[in-house]
Amino acid sequence: MNHIKSSLRRAISLIIALLLLSIQACKPSENAETVSGTEATEAVPLRYAKLFTMKQENGYTRIDVFAGEKNSPAPVARYLLVPRGKSVPEHDADMLVVETPVRRLTCDNGLELSFLDLLGASEALAGVSGKVLISNDRVHRAIDDGTLAVTGYGRSTNMEKLLALKPDVTFIITSFGADLPSRLRSYGITPGLFSAYHEEHPLGVVEWIRFMGAFVGKERLAESIFREKEAAYLTMLHKVRQVRERTAVIAGYMSKGAWSTMTAPRSFVTMLDHAGADYLFRELEPERGYLLSGEVAMQAGQQAAFWLNTHSQASTLQEVLTEDGRYGEFRSVREGRVYNNNGSCFRNGKTEYWDIGMTEPDQILADLVAIFHPELMPGHTLRYYRRLE
Repeated sequence: MNHIKSSLRRAISLIIALLLLSIQACKPSENAETVSGTEATEAVPLRYAKLFTMKQENGYTRIDVFAGEKNSPAPVARYLLVPRGKSVPEHDADMLVVETPVRRLTCDNGLELSFLDLLGASEALAGVSGKVLISNDRVHRAIDDGTLAVTGYGRSTNMEKLLALKPDVTFIITSFGADLPSRLRSYGITPGLFSAYHEEHPLGVVEWIRFMGAFVGKERLAESIFREKEAAYLTMLHKVRQVRERTAVIAGYMSKGAWSTMTAPRSFVTMLDHAGADYLFRELEPERGYLLSGEVAMQAGQQAAFWLNTHSQASTLQEVLTEDGRYGEFRSVREGRVYNNNGSCFRNGKTEYWDIGMTEPDQILADLVAIFHPELMPGHTLRYYRRLE
């Protein structure tokens, strides 16, 4: 009798265990969400970028883009990328449906163009904003000979020209404001919101190549390129771990009595930290967009051993002093430690820094380490920077 009771207990225990395993197997994983009760959407892991997310479901890609401003947790744009030939699945009403790979697109800045070049997808380029935000020689020549349309940017965007071009997507910087995407949509044009410049990590900027890659059907190539860029940057970053003494630095320029930090985006501030320097404006909130008090800037300039990104084509200290004589009070000017980010330029004289350099953060970091800690980089030749003699 005891033997029968023992067998029954073991059988009941086995049934309970199987039921628990069955219940556990039915639970969705932490990185998946139930779609329509039966399908699962897998998140595409991003390593550094914080201003877009990607999810894949049965061959479709969903992308959410964020603006980068504080207190704005909701996405500013949501996309459903549908491979050509596949039917459009059910989706939320606020999602923009894009057939991929896109065949015609427009860009409004040089970084977007550089990503297209790296992906071998520049043949899809039908128009650009103009020569202000894109410095590339090839683009300037195409504009001059009339083979590439100029669409304008921001409030000056020419909707009639865009309509004539019939782009699948018009890529625009999110900081141009919420009215532009709405205007584009009202004309039946799909805005491709681009927030790479607002990323806090330099590799987060480069990871936006995966965003572009999804639209042009080059996801695997984009991932491969990003991994190469990441490895090169981390190798350079390893060198700086030897730094024990950090130096003070400022970046920017005086504009109408205020100090502009336009030349020091968030990713650059992070890179200064990685290069073993202390950015003196790091904790200050700009008063009006990118502007700081001129008095605060002058005080910092008197302390900082280095001054970078003077926002001009200046190649000598005299040219900088001609712009504003007060720069002569800066310690960096007196001691000859002023460096401009125009060491590598296009033929038209514009710096390659913002168009190409931001896709090569390891090269920029190498320059910065050589500037601040030359003992770590013997024999290094500056690529994106030049010392103003």
